[in-house]
Amino acid sequence: MSVPPRRHLPERPSLEQLRKQAREHLHALRAADPSVNLAAAQHALAREYGFESWPKLVHHVASLQPHRLTL
Repeated sequence: MSVPPRRHLPERPSLEQLRKQAREHLHALRAADPSVNLAAAQHALAREYGFESWPKLVHHVASLQPHRLTL
């Protein structure tokens, strides 16, 4: 059974912004438990957005980005 997301992605989510949020989340989590690492903060943030893992969140956001042609 999935849990409804506590946060919702913006219309045009940014991987850079999500990474920044993960670092901010890490600082908040470390206030309660100094042993928390970035991977745990990323996982917790992904779960708040309703994804099973950080890689699934990143994949979803990357799939929404327009493909850039390299010339």
